[in-house]
Amino acid sequence: MRKLFNSLPKKDFGDELRALENELRITEMKLDPTKEQMNRTPPRVGRNEPCPCGSGKKFKKCHLTKKEVPMND
Repeated sequence: MRKLFNSLPKKDFGDELRALENELRITEMKLDPTKEQMNRTPPRVGRNEPCPCGSGKKFKKCHLTKKEVPMND
């Protein structure tokens, strides 16, 4: 039995496996984003970092106590 098994041609499935993995990646990229991916929160600003409004002041002296921080792009 072992001789029969060893005499069979061995096939490398590496190329076929890589092709299937690539097809899977392409299919996943075509899907719409999930709710978790869409609901990302913006990065938090540290107290001692410059305020994102562009005033040049530290965040704690400028907008720490205010609800909304105007973003300066």
